[in-house]
Amino acid sequence: MSRVDFDQGLKMGLGWNLRNMNLIGIWPEPSRTDERCSNFKTLFYLTVIIFFGPVPQSMNLFFIWDDLELVTENLSIANIPGINAVIKLFIAWRHRETFKPIMKSFYDDWRRPKTEEERAMMSDRAKSAQFISVWCSVLTLAMVTVYLSLRAFSIYQSDRLNERQDRLILYPGYVPYNVRPVPVLLLTNLGQVVAAYSAVICYTTVDTFIAMLVMHLCGQFQILRKKVQRLMGDKRGSRSADEIRKELTWIVKRHEHLNWFATKIEDCFSVLLLIQILLCTVVICFQGFLFFNSKEIGNSAYESNWFDVSPPEAKYILFIMHRSNRPLSLTAGKFSIFSMEMFSTVRATSQFNITRFIIFQKIIQ
Repeated sequence: MSRVDFDQGLKMGLGWNLRNMNLIGIWPEPSRTDERCSNFKTLFYLTVIIFFGPVPQSMNLFFIWDDLELVTENLSIANIPGINAVIKLFIAWRHRETFKPIMKSFYDDWRRPKTEEERAMMSDRAKSAQFISVWCSVLTLAMVTVYLSLRAFSIYQSDRLNERQDRLILYPGYVPYNVRPVPVLLLTNLGQVVAAYSAVICYTTVDTFIAMLVMHLCGQFQILRKKVQRLMGDKRGSRSADEIRKELTWIVKRHEHLNWFATKIEDCFSVLLLIQILLCTVVICFQGFLFFNSKEIGNSAYESNWFDVSPPEAKYILFIMHRSNRPLSLTAGKFSIFSMEMFSTVRATSQFNITRFIIFQKIIQ
């Protein structure tokens, strides 16, 4: 494989992961031994995200705990995503040295000689990884930009002297000082802007890095499958016993190496994925509470003493009961409500599709 093909294939396989992870200091470059600059960048971003994100947001929970809607907003918009970003950044930083052998294997797979068919398989997986890394980064950065722009305009339009202090910053939270003076307000919000973009990069990049490794691993298993299928021979004829033993030895070693690759990913990120699921579950639970409480307004209206008043006054309560038929909820793309019913439907559909795919594979084989 030429140097040009290697560089192009590797660049495609890495996508934006190399750039983003170098920016926050967690890229596991195998040839790098001095990590002081990377450590400084990671500690800087950790500090900014923590002190302008989860800390003021979490402290603010003590003041808004009796308002379920504000609590849900606090947890879902920035608090839990910020905590998630901090955990992802810390775990990726902690396992950076562990991933250096994995990245060396990643580079070696692109360097070693390969057939046109094998290069095409790797390129297909690399294109998928590149698409994921680029578009996940673009979409999340765009969403944060839109949110910050709308919040900045809302703050600009508000009455700075009479508005609640926690509503004067981009991500509402508690700060132990007066933010109403313009210079203080600008500096505080600037810190939150830096924290927001830093958290987005951390949140997205670690996920796309995992996707990159998994896609690369899938490509290597696909190549290995072709090797196994052609072990006894191909269209050109059968192989000798020595050739079969030699090829089989290589296949076994390669299989063990790929299993080691997958085990390293599992060991490094299994705890992270568990934490991510638990944190997302907390948000969905609060969204469910919001849905339930808003729906109960109709029952409360029915349980009022409407029968003790005249019919014209009693009719007024029908408006409340009618409106509660459309309870408050958070949706996925405005078409599906976050609820246990949605979760059960998605799980059942996924299991059905996986079963159908396995049956289809067995048929065509």
